[in-house]
Order: sequence, then C-alpha cells, then structure tokens
Amino acid sequence: MPRRSARRRALFRGSAGLLASLAVPFCTAGPALAAQPATGAATVRLTQAPAAHQLYPRDPATNSATVRISGQVEQGDATAVRLDVARDGQQLSSTTVPVDGSGRTFSFSPEIQAGPHGYSFSLYSVGSATTLQDSWPDVVAGDVYLVNGQSNSTARQRYDMTVANSSAGDQSPWVRTFGSSTGDPTASTRDDTWQEAQGDGYQASGVVGQYAVRLGERIVTTYGVPVAILTGGQEAMPISFFQPTSGDHADANSNYGRLLDRTARAGVRNQVRGILWYQGESDNDNVAAQTSGFDSLVSAWKSDYPGLQHIYPHQIRNGCQLPSGAEQPSYQERDAQREFGDIPGVTVLSTTGVGNQGPDNCHYYYHGGYQTLADHDFATVAHDFYGGSSVASTPPNPLKAWFSNADHSQITIALRNTTDHLNMPCGPTADFIVNGSSATVTSVAAAPGEIALRLSGPATGATGISYVGHDGAGPWITNDNGTGLLAFYDLPFAADHLDAFPAAAPNCLPEPGSTARTVAGDLDGDGILDTGTSPPR
Repeated sequence: MPRRSARRRALFRGSAGLLASLAVPFCTAGPALAAQPATGAATVRLTQAPAAHQLYPRDPATNSATVRISGQVEQGDATAVRLDVARDGQQLSSTTVPVDGSGRTFSFSPEIQAGPHGYSFSLYSVGSATTLQDSWPDVVAGDVYLVNGQSNSTARQRYDMTVANSSAGDQSPWVRTFGSSTGDPTASTRDDTWQEAQGDGYQASGVVGQYAVRLGERIVTTYGVPVAILTGGQEAMPISFFQPTSGDHADANSNYGRLLDRTARAGVRNQVRGILWYQGESDNDNVAAQTSGFDSLVSAWKSDYPGLQHIYPHQIRNGCQLPSGAEQPSYQERDAQREFGDIPGVTVLSTTGVGNQGPDNCHYYYHGGYQTLADHDFATVAHDFYGGSSVASTPPNPLKAWFSNADHSQITIALRNTTDHLNMPCGPTADFIVNGSSATVTSVAAAPGEIALRLSGPATGATGISYVGHDGAGPWITNDNGTGLLAFYDLPFAADHLDAFPAAAPNCLPEPGSTARTVAGDLDGDGILDTGTSPPR
C-alpha cells in the first residue's frame, strides 16, 4: 500500500484554507455558494459539490460512489459547463453540458471507485473564454465508521510521549476524518474540514485516537478500501453522558448531538457501516445504568443512522480505580456487557489478551496496547464487512457450564463457538472464582470449544463459575487471533455431565504483590486518581 507522500501531506495541511473558499456540504440544504470567477467570466453558483479530501461512502455492491456536482450559471456569456475528472493525476474524463436552457442549470454525476486512489474534479465555464470556476482535489470513496465512549475510545498517546509510543507510523492518507472531536459545541459546528486522521492527540480537529488510526490502517492495507472514522469520545463519563437530548438528537450541546451533526455535515450519516463503543468504567459496576443506557443508545443509533449494519461494544477491563484508590473490578457490569452480544446486530469485543497497560492499569501504551486491541477487533470487522476469515473472528464466549465429575470437584465450560481453539501459556487459576463456595481452581485445561477446571475440593454450595481475568499484562486465555476470553460472572451450572479432564496446562506463577501498583496520580488529566496500591491477586 502506498504511504503518504510529501505532496499529500501538503494538501492535507492546506485543506482548511481550501475548504473555506470551496467546500459546500452536499448533504445539507441552505444558501448556495457562488464560485469566484475570473474577471469578465461567468459567475457559477453551486448547489452541490464535494470538498477537498472528502470521502464518499461507497456502495459495497458496486464498490463505487457517485459524486454530484450541480449549480447554475448566473451571469456571463457561458454557453456550457465542463467537468474534468482525474485519478491520481491522470485525466479520466471530460464532460461538457450546455447551459442555454431555462435557468442555465447544470448537473454532473461521475462515479468513482473505492480504492487507494485520489480523484480530482475541475469545473470550467465555457463561452468566449474557458474559465476554471472551482476544483476539488483528492476525493475518495470508501467506508464510514464511528468510534465513541470514554477515554479508551479516545485512545490518546499516554505515559511515554516519545515517537516510540506514537501511532504516527500507522497513519495513512486513506484513513480520513471530518471536523473535530472537540467537546466544545461552537468549535465542533464550525469545523467542516476533511483531512487525514491523526492518532496521538485528544479532542482536536482531525484527531481520532490511536486505536481508530490503527483499525483504519488495517482495513486499508488489507482490503484497499479507504475509510472515514469520526470519533466523539469523552474521558471519565458515565453512559448517561452519551445519551441524545430528548426531542433534539442533533443538539450540539450534547456529546451524541455533536457526532450526529458532524456525520450529517460530512454527508455520511445514512451510510455509517459500524459503531465501535468502549465505555463503562465510570458506571462503577452499576448494571442497571449500563444496560438501560446501552439499550437506549442502540435504539437511537438505529434510528439516526439508517444504514448502520453493526455495533461493537467493548467489554471493559479490570483497573480504572475509584477516586479512593480501590480497585474497581466491575464483575457484574462486565458480565452484563458480555450479554449485549445477544442483541441482534451487536458483537461484543474483548479487551483481555491486550497486555501493555500503563501504570494505572486502565489505559494502554500504543504498541502492545491500543495497536493490539485494534488488530484483534480488525478480525471481527474484516469478517463482517470484507469477507475475512470466520476463524477466531470473535472473542471466546461461554455458553454454559456444568460439573463434570461425581464429587463436583471438576467443571467444564462450553463456549458458544464449539470450534474455538484456545491458547494458554499457563493455567491462570487465579482468574477464576467458584461463586458460593470456598473451593478454588487448582488447574486449567483447554480443548476445542471447552475449558476444564479442576478444583481444590468439592464445590459445596456453588452457584456458578466466573472468569474475571486480571489487570495488567498476561497470561491470558486466547483464540488463535490472540483475542482474549470474555470475562463472565456467576455463570450458572447446567445439569451434571461426566467428562474426562484434558491435559492441564502448567499453572501460572503468582503475580507480583502490591509493589507493582504503588504509583498514584491523575495520569490522564481527567480529575480521577488513576492508580493506587492493590493487594496481590
């Protein structure tokens, strides 16, 4: 895949100035924009036109998009209007239409193919002289995604501000965004700039976060389809913050409204293919708020984005401590998030299997962190939209559990995907809880589609089995894509079924004690103490 050139970088840097004089949001009604003619030439008023660097949503059936350019010649001696179309600097077509009829109107509808190719359009009035009226460079066709939620959706550069922790190397001229992810309503509504998506910053023009930059880059380099990603995340906010304003979903004073408004001004609102969502840490294990809030968002998204095909919520991780410094495990909230996958059109994404968290055990470094998370999620998106492999395309997810020997000292957990091949460098016994019993897990084994647990003794009084994982780095139980097993809590037991115990993995060594988490501070500027001392697990 071609990397961005100095020419493209210059174009993107100059886009704000170009758009100020040229751009007309083609999807909105309002006063038409008069092009600036040369002295003595015709005056052209545009009613539809692209913007520099704009992405038009493609039709997946044809892998193309239609660019509409229309308007009216208001004065001058022009008898025709000509549109020249070029791809990657090479002219493709030149079309001339007469404008001597009623109203002297004109309209062009060229199609462009989705791919790593920039199209440019040049509009001329033709009369006693041929005069360039407007031009729009570097227009593409591709797919549109939204990313929203709390700080891990914004995924800005953290901890290490050097190039070693930057996502700049994964930026692509074919991954674009529109406007600003700012939380300021005025700044949001005034930014109509299409530009190359940037990853390292936070809530600024062109910034989408490290995670989104990497996900877009994987789509582009693997399938050759440009993407536009619009993000609107806000750090340290509960799910109530992200709800639409009743009666006015496009209210720019709300987080929901700002993102909806940007998609409308960008001309992509009706063709958003997927929404990726990462939120829940600030709901503090409030299951009712999280579930009702997510249900409300799903309903609003499906109404406001009529082309939406899939929603991808992330299950949050351990960590992200309370202001007191106590660890916030959110076991029941995480299990409720796992069950979001039972909603039609929703696939839950896993955050276990991602090891390179920062010292707050809440956010991530880029390499081995946000980059790895995007790589795991890419497998799911690739399968759903681009014909990618179904193997290991979704996180391992439990279906049911049962006692698998006579004295209830052995448990089998069946996965929803019965062919999932699981990988364990060692048996993470401390990541499991036998609910309602003093029995503990002493060894872990895996077979295709199943996990087997051996206990310290009969699980008298047990009500269910939980996989709660841990914060920080591995070891993890993963599929062949490296995506970790979804956490679950108090999964009830089905009827007993006797099973042989597979070969157990060697037990993992104990994790270091509390000295590993004694750094405290507000590392991300959200006003919350991010780290503190926690006991050994």
